[in-house]
Amino acid sequence: MATKKSSAANSALLPERFSAFLMRTWHRFLGAALVVFYFLVFISLFSHWGYDPGPISGSIAEPQNWLGYPGAYISDFLLQTLGLAGIFFKRG
Repeated sequence: MATKKSSAANSALLPERFSAFLMRTWHRFLGAALVVFYFLVFISLFSHWGYDPGPISGSIAEPQNWLGYPGAYISDFLLQTLGLAGIFFKRG
């Protein structure tokens, strides 16, 4: 009796080595993008000013954050939410 090969294995659009290369490249790109994203978040938190406008603070002052309005909004949101969580974790 002959065995049937799966049609999914035979119908690959790209050669296996090229597909592996694309996956490695994609993973490296995602890793680099995450590093840049976390660096920008760090810069926005480092340059946070208490009077920056944000979704929670509601200030109308010009942002002093090094990343402008996006940095002010990100830092305000993260410090307001994670700052409160830090107080609750410290109590326990």
